[in-house]
Amino acid sequence: MFPLRSPRYPSPMPKPETPLRPATSEELEQALSFALRFKGRKRVHNADQMMAEITAGHLAEHLRVAGFVVMKKPPEPPGQPPPMTPNKGLTE
Repeated sequence: MFPLRSPRYPSPMPKPETPLRPATSEELEQALSFALRFKGRKRVHNADQMMAEITAGHLAEHLRVAGFVVMKKPPEPPGQPPPMTPNKGLTE
């Protein structure tokens, strides 16, 4: 028999530096479609654009029905490089 352990929950998400807003369905579908067609900036040739758009639409609708809210940061000011994220570029 295994001893019961209480689940360890991660620490709460830190407050964002910029205010977040709910992403629109269109923004979510575009982001999912892009992710299905590209790896980083390189095109994945095994994913057809139409299939990626259909799949992204289905995924976005499922997330909406399941009660998920996807948040989005406002765009970066012009001329600013995008912020570096941890481990960016290590797996590309």
